[in-house]
Amino acid sequence: MKDSKADKTRRHIIEKVAPVFNKKGYAGTKVIDLIQATGLTKGSIYGNFKDKDEVALEAFRHNYKEVLGGTMAEMSLETDYTSKLKAIPQYYRNNIYVLAKLGGCPLLNTAIDSANVHPYLEKESVKAFRNYYEIIKETIEKGKQTKEFYPHVDPHQYAGIILSLIEGGIALSKSLKDPTFLMESLKKIDQIIDNELKA
Repeated sequence: MKDSKADKTRRHIIEKVAPVFNKKGYAGTKVIDLIQATGLTKGSIYGNFKDKDEVALEAFRHNYKEVLGGTMAEMSLETDYTSKLKAIPQYYRNNIYVLAKLGGCPLLNTAIDSANVHPYLEKESVKAFRNYYEIIKETIEKGKQTKEFYPHVDPHQYAGIILSLIEGGIALSKSLKDPTFLMESLKKIDQIIDNELKA
């Protein structure tokens, strides 16, 4: 089924404003930013979305799908669970400058920007983090089932460690404008997989 003109316009708006919200945050993004990013009038933008809240929510969902989709694509190329788990840090190695251009990780940015300020975005960012964490945890659980990982490995613990290393590395690299911090975090994830998880 072909997309309607309204669907195409909504998609155009979301794709154009997603990097703006990721860089400037909800409060920092003004109507003029949306107009400049889309090339549309205020009336055209809000004729397709209820309000700024809805635009911001859809922009975050788009940004998250970009990260998750890229990660899942890397993982799908692998057949064993060790390689699937290593594909997660590999995605960030391959896309470190793409993420930097987008303004950093949308999960981290939105979680910080929305905490105790914007309940809808905060709820969505928590849901996204939980989903990402579950993907990592499930990969470790399956690796245990295939005996690739030690039976005593705690998937809950290591999923948290891996996600924390990724997001912490991104935060430091963004704040100090030095990609080395993220690259070292990703290297540490590989070491954990090889030395602590892999049977």
